[in-house]
Amino acid sequence: MMRKWRAAGLAALAGLALLAPALAPLPAAAQGTFSPAIRIDNDVVTKYEINQRVAFLTALRAPGDVRALARDQLINETLQLRLADQAGVTVDEAALKAGMEEFAARGKLTAEQFIQLLGQAGIAAETFRDFVRAGIAWREYVRQELLPKVSLSDAEIDAAMAEATPTPGERVLLSEIVLPGADPASRKASLARAKRLAGLDEKGFAEAAMRFSTGPSRNKGGKLKWLDPATLPASAIGPVRRLRPGQMTGPIVDGDTVRLYFLHDREKIPSAKPRPMVDYAALLLPGGRSPANLAEA
Repeated sequence: MMRKWRAAGLAALAGLALLAPALAPLPAAAQGTFSPAIRIDNDVVTKYEINQRVAFLTALRAPGDVRALARDQLINETLQLRLADQAGVTVDEAALKAGMEEFAARGKLTAEQFIQLLGQAGIAAETFRDFVRAGIAWREYVRQELLPKVSLSDAEIDAAMAEATPTPGERVLLSEIVLPGADPASRKASLARAKRLAGLDEKGFAEAAMRFSTGPSRNKGGKLKWLDPATLPASAIGPVRRLRPGQMTGPIVDGDTVRLYFLHDREKIPSAKPRPMVDYAALLLPGGRSPANLAEA
């Protein structure tokens, strides 16, 4: 049952971007510490929330571009909470506290001890609470609204889980072509163009990227730096992992874009090991990081 719940959540997340309206960064003049940084219809994500999530993810040693991950998480959570609210899903205080305790227990801490450690890093308790609340609300939404409608074989569940699970110690060297898809007409045209570009070799892909791509990498022939495949858009992770060097993906719809990826190379990183979500021992001393406490520690 748990595996089907997780697979249903993955399926919902894969299509979530298609439900999202245009996400507009606000003018620089409006971006004070607590001012909106991203607008999602009538909802906003503030600069403060982004900075707090960056600090939170950094404390958890999240891999990759932490600021981009923070923005993506907050946008997704805004959309997920909207769906949960529309479905009448609520998270009561007891469920929230239980979720916080469960998360903190991964580091052999109580929720209160974990919050104290976050506070020493300048991370507000509400940042932790919001993170946990969003996760609980989304799980309940999936259980209530999506799971009864999903019928998956064990093979399909295993495939979905494999695609969504990061692979520690792997990195890939890719090129990309980003095509517009903000409206049905442009998406249809871009999908048709992407299909015509199928099967390109390395040189042909680079030429197509410089000619057609709207992404910032177009001037480099679509070439990207080495990256962890887990940092790619969710809909691209599985297709990229199935590539062999010299192959390209089919069209991948990601929000208001249609993407193609070409794999130049992939490699294992022998020294890389999966890191636990929280990997510290806690020594809580009254007075925080005072000179006396630092000397005692």
